[in-house]
Amino acid sequence: MFSLPENVTVARSEIVASGLLSGGRYVSSRELSDVLGARFQVNGSGLLLTRAESDGGNWTFRFGSDIGGLMNVTERIVLGD
Repeated sequence: MFSLPENVTVARSEIVASGLLSGGRYVSSRELSDVLGARFQVNGSGLLLTRAESDGGNWTFRFGSDIGGLMNVTERIVLGD
């Protein structure tokens, strides 16, 4: 009843953000529908690390960004069809 159908490739996606702010403001939002999306806004100082990975069986997509110092960053990641 709860098993996956055979001969079907299951996609897996993950978006992770971590960091350390010494001052400022960090705002994030996520959306989950047919796609996985994330938006990050940072205005301050410190360090922000973002990683995203999507695996669909015969393909893999990886993304990473590292930002440090004084930041005014807006980043949007969308994984899916």
